Amino acid sequence: MGRKNAILIGLALVWAFIVVYNTGLFRKVEGPVKRIPAREAERREGVPKVRLDLLNKRPPAYKGIKKDIFSPLSSPPAEPLPLKVAPLPPQAELPTPPTPLESFMKEVKFLGFLEKGETKTLFLGKGSDVLLVKRGDLIDKRFLISKITSARLTVKDVVKEEEATIELLEKPVVSEKPVNE
Repeated sequence: MGRKNAILIGLALVWAFIVVYNTGLFRKVEGPVKRIPAREAERREGVPKVRLDLLNKRPPAYKGIKKDIFSPLSSPPAEPLPLKVAPLPPQAELPTPPTPLESFMKEVKFLGFLEKGETKTLFLGKGSDVLLVKRGDLIDKRFLISKITSARLTVKDVVKEEEATIELLEKPVVSEKPVNE
């Protein structure tokens, strides 16, 4: 342990000497430092000099004759033609977007109904869902089933107070073959 401490102390002393030497405490100065005046520095040859006074100086304006030397090669610019404004074509009226009730009526398909006594239950397809609805039911918190007959379904939009009718059976289905064959 003693030997390691001696080595560390020796290295610390060498490091301290290097730092002190580099700071200039042990250097000898040979006479006073001579400064060279700016005029003498300009007279020396081979020494580059930087002229900072030229940075702020603006170049003189050209005082000669101004002439376009390319004028024989180019023709004078043509006068611009007057712009003709064509009348706008009449705009066709954009189709109005369907109301929520119309959108609902397009989405819903009649699948069938079940009649039990006085109550009728309809099977409606909406996308991949099958809805079982009776008179007075509310679909999507907006569309009220107001009337169900064997031929029609009446739906009322509660928000906009609109009413629409869906035809349940367009043509009666007639079977040509007997069922028990």
